[in-house]
Amino acid sequence: MASKGWGYINQAGQWAIAPQFSAAGSFSEGLAAVKRDGKSGFINQTGKLVI
Repeated sequence: MASKGWGYINQAGQWAIAPQFSAAGSFSEGLAAVKRDGKSGFINQTGKLVI
């Protein structure tokens, strides 16, 4: 099975944000740096791109 990229799991071990990023950083102050489709930005804890 091929990987779909990076995502985030919750404490129960379930996907909180589905794998979709080519790079994904840790959350800090409610935001995480991510990269998708060659573009970089920050997502909130619901997976919404905010910056």
